[in-house]
Amino acid sequence: MIAADFPTAHLVLFTDDIHFERTRYILRLAGKEALLRAPDTARVLAGAKRLELATYARARLVLLISEQVGLPLMASRMAV
Repeated sequence: MIAADFPTAHLVLFTDDIHFERTRYILRLAGKEALLRAPDTARVLAGAKRLELATYARARLVLLISEQVGLPLMASRMAV
């Protein structure tokens, strides 16, 4: 779908997972704290976070499966 083909359409996003948070959680759970602090990993995770937040920001409406899932989004929004 190309936005130009549907100029009045709005993006509605449903998510059950905030990926930039899940990735950090999985690395911590796996005992990979040092990997989280590595410059290359930090750069990739920061880029993924920016991309994901930009996608949510473009949406007309973001639906979350729970308030807990939305906490990282709210925290990021407050930090902007």
